[in-house]
Amino acid sequence: MNTISLLNCFYREDVITDLIANLINNENKFANWFAEEMCHITDKEIKLRAYTRIGLGKGIGTPDLVVEVIKETEPIGIFVIENKLGALEGIEQTNRYASEQSQNKLRTLLNVNENTPIHFIFLTLDSYTLAQNSIFTKKDYRTFTDVDWSKLIDDLNTAQIIQDYSSLLNQFYRPLDEITSEDNIVSITADLDSLQKKLLWIQMTQHIKEALQEEFEITFGEANGFGRSSTVICFRKHSWKKDSHHGTKLTKNTVDIHFELYIDMLNPNSSPSFALHYEPNPYMGKSKSLAIAGYEEYDSMRTKRRDEFHQSIIRVKPINDYSLRYSSNSFLKIEIKEHQTFQLLIRELIDSIVKLSPLVDDMLNVD
Repeated sequence: MNTISLLNCFYREDVITDLIANLINNENKFANWFAEEMCHITDKEIKLRAYTRIGLGKGIGTPDLVVEVIKETEPIGIFVIENKLGALEGIEQTNRYASEQSQNKLRTLLNVNENTPIHFIFLTLDSYTLAQNSIFTKKDYRTFTDVDWSKLIDDLNTAQIIQDYSSLLNQFYRPLDEITSEDNIVSITADLDSLQKKLLWIQMTQHIKEALQEEFEITFGEANGFGRSSTVICFRKHSWKKDSHHGTKLTKNTVDIHFELYIDMLNPNSSPSFALHYEPNPYMGKSKSLAIAGYEEYDSMRTKRRDEFHQSIIRVKPINDYSLRYSSNSFLKIEIKEHQTFQLLIRELIDSIVKLSPLVDDMLNVD
């Protein structure tokens, strides 16, 4: 039986991080492979030393993996690696790790020169999730597939364990690579786990970004803290997000307007919902927003713009395609008629976004 399956630890970030750290510290050929593939270091004279659970103090946190690069006994670099196997980044997590305070603390703990460079890697299962802090280089676990570990690891038992993990990674990625947009959504997702479904939806909705070109951006996350049970994918113009408040103060022009696609990952028979949202932060509930200074001024402008937007929608035909909303986060529910294939659904979403975007632009001119 597959060792990783037996231990039920495929998604366990702590277990997989420990596995990588121990391989770096005990298998020289693996360490050289890791240096080249993950850190882009080709110098065979260097050595790596891996650490886990290095606490950087209250307010900063504990990076998953820290790798010290050593040449001729002297540390010449440090890599901070945040390992994500499905969960989203914690609040400001990568920003905290990349802060000057964090870097200084790490150099002190490792007893290295104050000028020792620190590099950052964001390692995830999928190819799309980026770190909040752009200093992190994006890497994914496809790097660990299709590798002949017997040539990189001397200990046979250890080689079998990492080979078992690679086998599961191949099983994880295979349906994501084989499914096409013409396939029936319900039937092809029936045997996928919730994370695979989430990544498949993100993968398929990249077609929307391609159709709308650079004017729109796509972001995604997990709705309302429900973890992997639901996923939201947001489509917005760059001009639709203004005056980010960072939890401190709202203004009348604080705005994050986006079309939001909501998918229930657990119920295969539920249809995705599509709505236009206007809120300070798509992942912050109203109760938290109410506690932020300036909310009344923000809400007054939002109400004024909502009413103007609704008047515009009433003049759009056919009106039966839309339901006006008066909630704290959304203005409009948009009916999705095509649910059979990704191709048909995506085409319908694109048509709705193109049709309604000019009305959103006009609404933002209301002052």
